[in-house]
Amino acid sequence: MKVNFYHLTRNHPLEALPRLVEKVYEAHQGALIFHDDAQFLEELNSALWTFTPKSFIPHGLDSDENAEYYPVLLSTSYSDSPRTTLICLAPYDPSSLKENVSCVIDMFDGTNPSQLTAARERWRHYKDGQAQPTYWFQNAQGKWEKKEA
Repeated sequence: MKVNFYHLTRNHPLEALPRLVEKVYEAHQGALIFHDDAQFLEELNSALWTFTPKSFIPHGLDSDENAEYYPVLLSTSYSDSPRTTLICLAPYDPSSLKENVSCVIDMFDGTNPSQLTAARERWRHYKDGQAQPTYWFQNAQGKWEKKEA
């Protein structure tokens, strides 16, 4: 399993996530975006439609009619999706992921101590298992840089 940790320090997830989701979609990967706050997912839903005039990412909420056909689905649950890419913006239990998940994108707010602590615990879980997680951080300009673990 491929695991990428994205440590937010400069941008809000609603600013940083759309470009990342666009890359996932352009790679023809179906994705489930998980957050435990339905209001946040509503805001993300709007942000994905409007973040750039030239971009199109077909997506929707798991409560939408025909949601199973969306390549990118926003949900408050990650346990029952057939999608192979899981994008997590809230704490989750890595040991409960379904076997079909081949890529996890774990984005967390590095300015929030509880999110930072939870992300470190998930990192250790993956390091102790079969995955070799990759760590990405935002530089002073807000661009993503890969840091060797």
